[in-house]
Amino acid sequence: MNSIQSTLELAIQAHQKGNFKDAENNYQTILQSDPNHTDANHNLGLLVRQKYNAEMALPFLEKALEIK
Repeated sequence: MNSIQSTLELAIQAHQKGNFKDAENNYQTILQSDPNHTDANHNLGLLVRQKYNAEMALPFLEKALEIK
């Protein structure tokens, strides 16, 4: 399994457990190496919406749609 995929799985697990800080850090790690990673952009957008607000989440969600 590649590093990005394993990091994504860790991020999703943390996100599902409500550990937003670890999830956010892992999504950001993925996006640093692959800014066009659809799942990381989408999931980070969802997390940002949960943690902050929809307006801050919009760029991540738009990027995910643009890539898809």
